[in-house]
Amino acid sequence: MSITWTFVGFEQSSYDAKKHSPTDSDADYMWGLQADGFGTIMGGCSYTKAQPLMQHFKVLSLPQLVGKSFESEKEDASSALDLLLVQLRHGGKYVPPSYESLRERAAQALAQMQAPSYEDVDGETVFNAFYAVWDGWVPNAEWLKSFQQRIWDLSNGEVVLEEATDTKGFVMIKGPAAYFFLKKGEEVCYVDIGPYSNPVSVWVREE
Repeated sequence: MSITWTFVGFEQSSYDAKKHSPTDSDADYMWGLQADGFGTIMGGCSYTKAQPLMQHFKVLSLPQLVGKSFESEKEDASSALDLLLVQLRHGGKYVPPSYESLRERAAQALAQMQAPSYEDVDGETVFNAFYAVWDGWVPNAEWLKSFQQRIWDLSNGEVVLEEATDTKGFVMIKGPAAYFFLKKGEEVCYVDIGPYSNPVSVWVREE
């Protein structure tokens, strides 16, 4: 069933307005979407992420999106807007990639000591790709072993994804997740992986 979502708000947050101009790439905007039977749902995104909406709806600023509508099969406002933005970035012709290819993208990035980017993929597909290899609160043991081996192979034996037995120093996630040290020689990064739309985070802890 197709749902008509209508923008009822799209404003830069008052706090962010003190730090960024309305068209700064990092400017934070709050949006509101409404549909019959769903009430008003609020969310947020950056100016850069929302920019394609202006061209699509032929408006000059994000606040002018109020009153504009779009159709979606998604019953969740965030998923509906996320999918629309991804479709616009693909010129309207978007086919979600396979789950396996998204997990492979993560392995390739980690083999280079980097976090993968999924900006070209809708969040629900990314979530499902990692949810498929998750057993409750932890990753499937067989998949994790093959994932670690894949990173080792891609890096020609230079990068190791080592599961952390002590999570001290990690930013803990209030949900299913696994924590790792990503090692290349003396270089060490902190990594967390979980079944989310942004499934992999990589950072260097500052002492």
